[in-house]
Amino acid sequence: MRRSLFVLTSLGLLILPSVAAAEAQAEDIAAARSLGVQGIRLADDGKCADAIEKLERAEALYHAPTILGRLGECQVAVGHIVLGTENLNRVVREPLAPNAPAAFKAAQERAHKVLDSALPRIAYLTVKVEPMTVTPTVTVDGASVPAALIGAERPTDPGPH
Repeated sequence: MRRSLFVLTSLGLLILPSVAAAEAQAEDIAAARSLGVQGIRLADDGKCADAIEKLERAEALYHAPTILGRLGECQVAVGHIVLGTENLNRVVREPLAPNAPAAFKAAQERAHKVLDSALPRIAYLTVKVEPMTVTPTVTVDGASVPAALIGAERPTDPGPH
């Protein structure tokens, strides 16, 4: 009897953390949905600068092509074309299950259209250093440029840097 009680208690302790994790995950998913809806509403109202923060937080909590696609669209709209097109590429290339929601399939189609119009807007920056025996430290807008990109085209958002 005592042994059975010990086994039951041990199993109960093992189940509690997994139940708590499932509840936390459900809460995260619900929060992601709420943030995503808020972000999409802002984007639909033409307020992409405000939508980005909501959509980034939603995507951090739970990945969905519907969220990431709209995030990429807004990033492109505010001039972060390289980052936005990378997010749109992730949506377009994501394999969907045959039973995926219609909204996920529509998000892929939408991302593909936005991607097609945004890719030609990417600028390319080539940093050349002479003499080539020197390995400089290069930054663009405060971000380090890897030495492997010295002398090579680097996709860059258009505009002054």
